[in-house]
Amino acid sequence: MVVPLSAVDGGAQWSKVARSGEALALPLLSVASRSGAAATRLGVAVPTGVRRTGGRSFRRSFERPPLVPTRVRVEGVPVFLGTYEPRLDDKCRLVLPAKFRDQLAEGLVITKGQEHCLCVWPAAEFAAVTRRMGRAPVTSRSARDYLRVLFAGATDEIPDRQGRIVIPRALREYAGLRRDCTVIGANTRVEVWDSAAWRQYLAAQDETFAELSQEVLPGLP
Repeated sequence: MVVPLSAVDGGAQWSKVARSGEALALPLLSVASRSGAAATRLGVAVPTGVRRTGGRSFRRSFERPPLVPTRVRVEGVPVFLGTYEPRLDDKCRLVLPAKFRDQLAEGLVITKGQEHCLCVWPAAEFAAVTRRMGRAPVTSRSARDYLRVLFAGATDEIPDRQGRIVIPRALREYAGLRRDCTVIGANTRVEVWDSAAWRQYLAAQDETFAELSQEVLPGLP
């Protein structure tokens, strides 16, 4: 016996379910009960998590809530917050935190950072930083050295659909990345650390941060 699912599609012709077979028909696909003479043709089994309620309607209980990107912005530039602990997979790919993916989906740049971490910049923000760096005097030896190391070691990437990026070997070696990583929000950029190195750094800095009694950043108490 074939029962129309009027609660789902208002009684449209294609929405039918075989009561005994529990198969859900897609548009242009016919479903027949196994109790009849015809066998089920091109039926699609109801996936786990789609539940019958009262025999007439379905509810998708397996769907995850939508990802919520970071909401904090300064003059239109996203501010990255929080600490996360992903792992490098066997192909040296790192899964970006879900909250960061929208801001990095259009492209990003990975550079060497201080204290042997890696910096991950949204492509647009890296372009803005590059323009500011262009004002550095070319006669300054320290400026030339800094810019050479920064740009020579940088790479641009586009995350895949799962939010993964490949960390090149040279950058992995610089940051000592093996398996366990810590990803932190660091204002308008993201930093990637070896987890052990991050814990060691944080242990040394937490108490210093708590006891600061003088101005460190101009304009901030």
